[in-house]
Amino acid sequence: VACFCMAIKRMGRKRPGQTVKLSCSLSTGTVTSYDQVWLQQKDGGSPRFLYYYYSSASAGSGDLSRFSASKESSQNTWYLTISNLQPEDEAVYYCAVWYNSPRLEVSLLSMKHKICT
Repeated sequence: VACFCMAIKRMGRKRPGQTVKLSCSLSTGTVTSYDQVWLQQKDGGSPRFLYYYYSSASAGSGDLSRFSASKESSQNTWYLTISNLQPEDEAVYYCAVWYNSPRLEVSLLSMKHKICT
């Protein structure tokens, strides 16, 4: 069983129309070795799959035109960029590791992003 330590940096408040870049740093393992998965949890709801990224392949749920993912090997960090923020983007976002087996390893801190209206 692999164990990962991940953290999402706090980004503060954003306004509709702005862009936010969420970062998720791994303290163990390397970002080049694993697929990245992003989950979104809105108030009162369960976490839901939002976005999957590995190399140039990506998949997600809903409108993906405003979402993009990337990784920076030298920083051992993954990124999820959300452009043209909308009030419905206000949520807790989780990053997670997906690796060569049908299981998701989630071991992280999360961040709720406040969208000011």
